[in-house]
Amino acid sequence: MYFRVRTNDGSSSIKKSGQTKCICWFKPIRAMLKKISPLKLNRYVVKCALASFFICHSLHAMAVDDVAQSTSNNKDYQLNNLAVTLNGRTLSDGALILQIKSNSDIMLPAQLLSDARIRLPTIPAYRFHDENYYPVSAITGMETHIDSLTQTLDIQVPASAFIESEYHLNSDNSQAPLHPSAVGAFVNYDINYSRNADVNAVSGLAEAGVFDGHGTFTSRFVAIEHSGSDVANTYPNTNANSAFRLDTQYTRDFPSQMATLVVGDSISGASNFSRQVYFGGLQWKTNFATVPGYQPIPLPSMSGSAAVPSTVDIYVDNILRMRQAVDAGPFTINNVPLTTGQGNVQMVVNDVLGRQQIYTQSYIASAQLLQAGLKNVSYEIGALRNNFGLQNSYYGSAFSSATVRYGVSNNLTSETHGEIMAGHQSVGTGAAVTIHNVGVISGGVGVSNSNMGNGTLQYLQFDRQNSLYALTVRAQTASARFWQLGTDANTPVPSRQIQAQASVTLNANTNISLGYLDQRAPQASYLDTPLINTNAPTNFRAINAGINFNLRQAGTVSLGVFKSMGDGNTLSTNITWILPLDNQRLLSLSANLQKNNNSYDAQFQQTAPQEGGWGYRLRKTLETNAGEDIGANYLNDIGEYTVAASQQNGDTNLLAEARGGIVMMGGYVRPTR
Repeated sequence: MYFRVRTNDGSSSIKKSGQTKCICWFKPIRAMLKKISPLKLNRYVVKCALASFFICHSLHAMAVDDVAQSTSNNKDYQLNNLAVTLNGRTLSDGALILQIKSNSDIMLPAQLLSDARIRLPTIPAYRFHDENYYPVSAITGMETHIDSLTQTLDIQVPASAFIESEYHLNSDNSQAPLHPSAVGAFVNYDINYSRNADVNAVSGLAEAGVFDGHGTFTSRFVAIEHSGSDVANTYPNTNANSAFRLDTQYTRDFPSQMATLVVGDSISGASNFSRQVYFGGLQWKTNFATVPGYQPIPLPSMSGSAAVPSTVDIYVDNILRMRQAVDAGPFTINNVPLTTGQGNVQMVVNDVLGRQQIYTQSYIASAQLLQAGLKNVSYEIGALRNNFGLQNSYYGSAFSSATVRYGVSNNLTSETHGEIMAGHQSVGTGAAVTIHNVGVISGGVGVSNSNMGNGTLQYLQFDRQNSLYALTVRAQTASARFWQLGTDANTPVPSRQIQAQASVTLNANTNISLGYLDQRAPQASYLDTPLINTNAPTNFRAINAGINFNLRQAGTVSLGVFKSMGDGNTLSTNITWILPLDNQRLLSLSANLQKNNNSYDAQFQQTAPQEGGWGYRLRKTLETNAGEDIGANYLNDIGEYTVAASQQNGDTNLLAEARGGIVMMGGYVRPTR
């Protein structure tokens, strides 16, 4: 054997193999094979060939997947490219579908099932060409049919086979982009002039404010000046001429927390265990209005199912409130829009094939309830404001208070309230709970400690309201020494309050109402409470009844009766007829009948149009001291102006008023109404 050898200098030469040292790796193998007989060698080759065949076949079966593993060869399945329809609607124009010949089972790609929102089986997926497949037999309720003529696979599945969809209506808009406000300022004013035979008066209310992207600073001022021959007798206990600050505050909203910070003058948060009071200081309170459209009360959810994409109509008390498109399968619609009250929500599901499903459930929506997990808080610290509206910066005792309402669930809301002032403390806890198809029951207990002693307060309330009738009953009792903000020895909490109010809609044109109030005080004093006039005795019991008729084109007629059963034992009846006319005009006639004091009133009114223009009124009263008045007002883009004259007991009274505002923003100054 000869071969070429190349040297370092680039030259080459031909040499015999014996001239170099060569090691052949196959020589030992050749020597071994020479020792084996031809028969044994043939057997050895056959065995190697069979082993190679089975190894290659196994590797191919592993690549095909378990479909091929279940067969003895790779021809037990058929791969088809088919168009696919789902419940009568086109799902795909072409998809690779596996069909097993031995049992006629069909394998569907996992991606196709996911695109159709069909819930995947829990069994392990089969692998074929790097894609997962699932047998039709593993999906409950699924039926298939192959149309060989059109090469289409038709799939039919029940709605329960789909993944559930969820739709949120009136959802939280807190993630909407926020744009800080530009810097600006404004001034609002309300100026009045009045004159009668003995006293002339000029008064004004002004509000000034500045704002930017961080908050708003406002302050209100009042000025009053009286003149005339009878000022001292008309205002014996007040300063006839005065000017003072009404209130001043800085407010800043925090939409991401649905809260507002107030620095300055404010009103304490509402609670079942305390009165709201004016104060100066700091306040942090929940403010759901910082997120437009947000509903803090629990709203009902409706669940249903559809075999194909459908349209859902929501009816609240038989009134269509919304329409929503839904995907195939089970679905839930959250936060169904409705107002407070209780009644029935009906959901009608209409699919493209004309089929209809109807779901109905009852609901209770109450302002006393919060959504599950939601908080409504009000924290205050500062000093009580005394003689608000009468004196400037008259602050009293320092205090702090806290109110926390929490939605334990959509059916249960808790409330906790506490107050602290020098020598005074009180705390209360309560809850409101819904009773299915019945109403809302709320109640609580409060305790206090003060220099008057220890005291307790208890209340229980029931509310039911629907489209036909409404009922509210509340009972509250308190011991003589119970203390809360805004009370002292001269203004105690009533020892008992029982209130009931009911209204019934008889038909589309008639409504009746009944009311009852029974109030008792622990001592003979006068109570400052919104339930009765501050000059009325605290021991008070009364009943009222009314009926309203809607006469359509003939207007409305109202009849009311009021009977007080305490001191005075008075009975009064009021009848009113209101007739709307065209062009924002109306005519009203009323009669108020009391013992030895009847009055009759007729009024014609033209309302000034919102886009601007004139309005006027004429009124005539017939009574023991008959009178009449006439007035006109003018509305435009920069303000509203009113003049009026009246006559009573032979005295003539004149009135003039101007209201409007000025806005400064973006380098411009504009008057506004």
